[in-house]
Amino acid sequence: MKNLIQSRGMEAIKMNYRDIAKALHASFLEAEIILENTLASLESTNFDSEDSGIIGNHFGIIDFDAPGYLIGGYRKALSNVRLLMSESDSVVLFKGAGRYLRTEALVFPTDTTNFVYFNSEIIRGLDVKDLAFTVIHEITHRREVFASKDFWYLSVNGVGGDNSSGSRYSRTEKLSSRMLNEKIEKSDVSTRLHEKFSRVLRSEDIHAAIKKFRENPSTRNKMALRNADNLASAAGRLSEARELRKRQHQIFRR
Repeated sequence: MKNLIQSRGMEAIKMNYRDIAKALHASFLEAEIILENTLASLESTNFDSEDSGIIGNHFGIIDFDAPGYLIGGYRKALSNVRLLMSESDSVVLFKGAGRYLRTEALVFPTDTTNFVYFNSEIIRGLDVKDLAFTVIHEITHRREVFASKDFWYLSVNGVGGDNSSGSRYSRTEKLSSRMLNEKIEKSDVSTRLHEKFSRVLRSEDIHAAIKKFRENPSTRNKMALRNADNLASAAGRLSEARELRKRQHQIFRR
């Protein structure tokens, strides 16, 4: 990784990659708003039925301890985003090559320095919402946040899922729901994740792993609760739904 580093810290990035610096700053603000809205929804004493559906579509039928797990993890994720914004030296740009060629961003989960590494070539093509999704995804990997894994990605034809209508988060929600309702196929798991997916499910190959995944709802739910894309997508959808309710409330009050 060291030989791929292009720039360390937001000040240096601003000097050498002004467009990327601007996009990163906007995505950090967007990620902060998303996580604030997510926590407001999860901590509400009047939990909205739509939010219950969003949770179900991302994590299946969750047990009694899951809400506390989600709230605790998202609180730590929000703290990490704010820390990232205040400690600008924690942002690092790298050039995608070798094993990192297709990597949008990464963190080292046990790293206590809060560094987040971004692939300059890939993130240039992302809009603010997509980049915010990436930021939240990466932060969930931190051991003190969710210690999440990449068991599968919620994407099919490029960033944000399929090419159907709807927001990025509504599309990833559909993909998540499909996987948690026994409809997962081998093609739904990235080829580079086949070995990990099979190992977690203690299966000899991806075909056996998919079969076991389909047959065990509790296994699907537990893996979803630790899958980075599910955690990022659920936060985005909860935030999106909350913002819509706010706008509707304002209209009705006029």
